[in-house]
Amino acid sequence: VVHTGADQEEIAQLFTEYGLVALPVVDGDDRLVGRVTFDDAVDVIREEATEDIYEMAGTSRGELKERSLFGVVRLRLPWLLNIPRLRGTPIVAV
Repeated sequence: VVHTGADQEEIAQLFTEYGLVALPVVDGDDRLVGRVTFDDAVDVIREEATEDIYEMAGTSRGELKERSLFGVVRLRLPWLLNIPRLRGTPIVAV
């Protein structure tokens, strides 16, 4: 059972931990107000994974909406031009 204000990531984690198919949602008075299904949890997991990948790449889903294509290329171009030089350089974790 989850309450209406529960975080969607925490609910998705419950589905993965316990192999649930559906989960009841209750309000502050513990009255049933709905349910969350496995499909809903999968959508949240995919959203979060996509968000994490964008974050690792140093970008966001809305970057092209916030900046013009030229602005994005201008920010990324120095990194892209250095890739051939970095190929022979070992990556060292500190």
